[in-house]
This record gives sequence, C-alpha cells and structure tokens, in this order.
Amino acid sequence: MEYSSKTISLALLQQISYTGKNDFERFLIQQNIIQYFLMALVMVRTSFPDKNFRSWIENTTLGNLIYLYKVCARNEEKTIVQLLTEYNKRRIYLVHKMVKDANYKRLQSNIKEANDMGSTIQKYLNQLVIDEYEVKLGEKK
Repeated sequence: MEYSSKTISLALLQQISYTGKNDFERFLIQQNIIQYFLMALVMVRTSFPDKNFRSWIENTTLGNLIYLYKVCARNEEKTIVQLLTEYNKRRIYLVHKMVKDANYKRLQSNIKEANDMGSTIQKYLNQLVIDEYEVKLGEKK
C-alpha cells in the first residue's frame, strides 16, 4: 500500500506530539493536529461545503473550530466537546497569557495537563475522522 505525503507527514507529526522531549513543542504540534481533525470532521459533516467555506475553515482558530464542531457533534460526543472546551482554555493560557504570568509551576502544570488532554482528544478525533470518511466513502460506492 502506498501512502500520500500528507498521510506520512501527519503520522510523523503525531509521533512527535506523543513522544517529543519538549512539552511546549509537543503541545504546539498537538494543537495543530487537533485543528486539522476538527476541520476534517466539520467538512465531512457539512452538507454543501463551498470553496469559500473550505478556505475560511482552513484559516480559522481552534476556538471557532470547536464551536463549529459543537454544532455538528452527536450526542455521544458530548464528553469530547467538554474536553475540547477545557483544552482550549488551557491553550489560551499557554499561547496568550503565559508571558503575563511568570509562575513557572503553573506553566508546567498547564502544559502537562494540556498535553495529556490533547493526547486523548487527538486519539479520539483521529478515529472519528477515519470512521466518518469510511462512511462517506461507503455511501459513494
């Protein structure tokens, strides 16, 4: 089986997000992977995505993607929506507020908790994206 360069790149980035030595680096990569999965889920669940929507969604923030995902999430996905919301709060602190808060222990605690949450989210969303696309591909046959 031959894999596309995007698939290989995603696999490598996922590996770094799980095993990287620098917590903040792992977090930044993980955040982008989560955004990618949310974008894919919203796109596959949108009935008539046009070119403008695709362009907008590819350039939107994690907060907006979480909001869009909430709109199209299923009842059984309630827990992951809550986890994404909590993850985003930690992300906002880490990316936007850490310069103002020089508390190293708080920073370390937040980054560790965010990475733990992000790993859980990443694994769940990865499987959900695979399942969604398998269903879509099955419908086209």
